[in-house]
Amino acid sequence: MKFTVQAAPLAAILKQCGRVASKKAGDINGNFLIDVQDGHLNVTANNGHQQMSLHLQDPSLIVREAGSVCISASKFEQIVSSLPVDRDVTVSVGEEKATVTCGRSRFSIATLPASSFPKALHSDGQVQTALTIESHALRDGIRGIAFCVARNDVRQYLNGMLFEASEGKLTLVGTDGHRMGMVELQIEKSSSMKFILPVACLEDVASFASHGYVTITHSGNLVSFTAVNGTMTSRLVDGAFPNYCALIERAETGQLINLNRDAITSAVARVSLLSDGKSQAVRLKFCQQTVEVVSVSNDALSEAEDLLPCDFDAAPFDVGFNSRYAQEAFKAVSSTDLQLFYSGPASGTLIKAKDCPHQKFVLMPVRL
Repeated sequence: MKFTVQAAPLAAILKQCGRVASKKAGDINGNFLIDVQDGHLNVTANNGHQQMSLHLQDPSLIVREAGSVCISASKFEQIVSSLPVDRDVTVSVGEEKATVTCGRSRFSIATLPASSFPKALHSDGQVQTALTIESHALRDGIRGIAFCVARNDVRQYLNGMLFEASEGKLTLVGTDGHRMGMVELQIEKSSSMKFILPVACLEDVASFASHGYVTITHSGNLVSFTAVNGTMTSRLVDGAFPNYCALIERAETGQLINLNRDAITSAVARVSLLSDGKSQAVRLKFCQQTVEVVSVSNDALSEAEDLLPCDFDAAPFDVGFNSRYAQEAFKAVSSTDLQLFYSGPASGTLIKAKDCPHQKFVLMPVRL
């Protein structure tokens, strides 16, 4: 096997696949499968839970000898990334090693037969359902609420993002039990689909969905995302996702407050500097047409407060929030016209943009 290609496009595809490859020393899943055929190059990474296979079709690619090989993902990526981006790289594979040359630089890496690479992920044989969505919509939807998803919760079903398709829309939901984010994306009519995508591959899918359209195929315990540049496949999280519809419907019945997104976000950031504890909680005191943001501290000599105007005309109330959670939710709202719906001290507060009903956040209060 032998091919020549410019360093920049090769480094880009190796970096993306490298996110999936295992980082454990000596693990067979820490290798790339490089497959070169006439006019195209394919790179595959598989860690046992996710698999990414990307195509490289670049004008600079010259295939001198077709073939396939298994090669160390980290070493190969590091070598190619260290080379000048505008120079050509030649990779030739012999009996048990690959030689990488670029100008006067030369590297030799041990290889394994292509047959050593882990087998592709296969579903349990259940009926497939599929839908197609614009790449940028999927990417922005995932990134817009990914911060709400739990990372290492004992409730495994929280360690992933819910994908639910029905009636011409794809709903994405993430929660860690303290906050929740939901976004609805428009799609062509499709069969119903529902699964939980692991948090570990959310950013992989988002970066994979770079342009054009993505086809999502769900079959049993697997889901695949297919675009013009390749396919990303992942195992799914088991369990039943919480009833997010009931939580949102309950929160939407609360008192409405209109605020400026940037003003309230900045005020919470400033005031929380003098708040104590891991959550650095802040107290929001709503009164006639104003909201006072106050720090929460055990030190009687340390206090911060900020007063902002708001559109509110009802009985005064106080509510406490984790300052970081509040800032992340406020920043994620797509408009500067922010709306809060307060339903009481034991319920979540709904946060959304005034002119965007398709994106909503629910923030649970903290005890002060």
